Amino acid sequence: EANQPLSAAATYLEVARDLLGKGKREDRARAVRVLDQVEIQIRRVAETVRRIREFAKKSAPEVELADINRVIEEANGIASVGAKGKGIRTFFDLSPALPPVEMDRIQVQQVIMNLVRNGIDAMKDKPRRDIVLRSQLDSNGMVEISVVDSGAGVPEEVAKNLFKAFVTTKKDGTGLGLAICRSIVEAHGGRLWHEPNPQGGAAFKFTLPVKSALPGAIVANA
Repeated sequence: EANQPLSAAATYLEVARDLLGKGKREDRARAVRVLDQVEIQIRRVAETVRRIREFAKKSAPEVELADINRVIEEANGIASVGAKGKGIRTFFDLSPALPPVEMDRIQVQQVIMNLVRNGIDAMKDKPRRDIVLRSQLDSNGMVEISVVDSGAGVPEEVAKNLFKAFVTTKKDGTGLGLAICRSIVEAHGGRLWHEPNPQGGAAFKFTLPVKSALPGAIVANA
């Protein structure tokens, strides 16, 4: 999970280096702003490592009331750095009428970032490379978040054990990402699952309760 903001920071550093190399005053000013983004991403890594260590100790999530649509947009902004250069198109279908959700913002962002990055990786050899991020209320009154890609899809034999540790379709994958995502979602009182995308590709969906009974909740306005 820390690799995603580190990758974003590396991309920002490349941009800053190119801008500084041009030597123009306006380019130097832009480089400073880009370096500010690098600092943000490095701080995010430190926060992510801290929170993952806490999660591994089975500590209670640090819960706050948050706008799930904003969390989705922020997470996608990090996960999709450099995606446009790969021909990735991102579409948002976010319900404007959703109530605030009690969540550990950092942990939920990690889930979304992981799903988006998986979608991007799954589409690298496809002519159509579209990702749709969707939010809505389901029939049980829970917030449902979907990350839908137009990639290769998940083989049936893999789908059966997709959320178990060390199961992966990637050559260099650890097989831990989805297992951690499922643990995070379930710790929030929701569930995570996979469906085939009828248009080709995969749809990963998870739910979050609008009001949860998580212990030790720290509730603040988003």
